Amino acid sequence: MRNVTRTVYGAAMQTAMYIGKSYQVQENSTLNEKFGIQANTLPSAEERHAVRYFCIGNGGHRAIVGAEGLSYTTPNHHEATDAACFNHLPFVLREVTDDLTQEQRAKYGLRREEQHNGRQYFAYYGKRLTLDAVEVNMQKTTVDGNNQTSEPFVPTSSNLNPEPLAGTDQETNVIEASGEYVSGSAVVTIDFTAADAEELRNVALIVYGDEKYAVISEIALVGGVDRVVTGPGPGNNTINYNEVISAQATTFIASYYQLDMQNNGFTFTADVGVTEPLYAISE
Repeated sequence: MRNVTRTVYGAAMQTAMYIGKSYQVQENSTLNEKFGIQANTLPSAEERHAVRYFCIGNGGHRAIVGAEGLSYTTPNHHEATDAACFNHLPFVLREVTDDLTQEQRAKYGLRREEQHNGRQYFAYYGKRLTLDAVEVNMQKTTVDGNNQTSEPFVPTSSNLNPEPLAGTDQETNVIEASGEYVSGSAVVTIDFTAADAEELRNVALIVYGDEKYAVISEIALVGGVDRVVTGPGPGNNTINYNEVISAQATTFIASYYQLDMQNNGFTFTADVGVTEPLYAISE
């Protein structure tokens, strides 16, 4: 089971959308501020935040030396108030004379120019999620010991005509979780391709001097707003490209992928929905 931490920023963003209000981004909470990327650019009242992006980092783990001198990795835990990864990694580092093409650039965000070992690079710290096929469904999950089964939840007329929980005395009996849960489910796929793995190995080689540091141990789902901006391009030219503004980390997912060995990358799914327990009376 993955260690997942939802943030207060994601909760506030979701609450604003829930009541149809524009979301007011607070100072010292955006990745734009952290990276100095369109830090003062704010969305209009008509624009709505959405979780469309993710970021990666290598600060989500630490090494522990245990019995007989053997070592293992253990996760570093985020708090709900954390607004960034412990240590962000760019998905891509390209020398300014070898930037991504316009088509490639459309997949990324949080782009800035930075220097490594005396050379200038364009760095991309955010990547867009592919959400076209994602659907929102209702699910009912039953947990029985170590077994878990899920099925679609379909409301019936009894849900419109509810009855109190059955019990001999609801004043004295304890209400507890029944082992059944319902959720509004939206399963998002995070697909880190072989090409992504190759780019990250190049990042590790540039930043750390060794591809073995191409490790991802923390992933942040990010909400924000797309905006076409003007910025530096190759040959001292300016270009227009799609950037994310007011980018905020909504969820941290602890993981461990060593991309110098996992040449084909990795894929996993994350349910970004909300789960609620069903209750029963304890006799």
